[in-house]
Amino acid sequence: MNQKNYNQLLDYKEKLSRREIEVLKLICNEKTTQEVAVKLSISKRTVDGHRQRMLLKVGAKNIVGLVKYAITNQIHTISSFTTY
Repeated sequence: MNQKNYNQLLDYKEKLSRREIEVLKLICNEKTTQEVAVKLSISKRTVDGHRQRMLLKVGAKNIVGLVKYAITNQIHTISSFTTY
């Protein structure tokens, strides 16, 4: 990875707050809004707010877009998905 790509990766990750990244990782692990709320000790409404802000920040249309963003930007890896 060259310096330009590395800097772009940092910019993408900095676009989301630490808490938003925590929420995104849990979403990628198929956690429900309720499960995310319990795990992070926040309300379901707060989880919804984080999700909406992430959609706007990354330009995604839905949760699939957020997961794609997480994988593309190495926030979440395919190998860390739950296997069936």
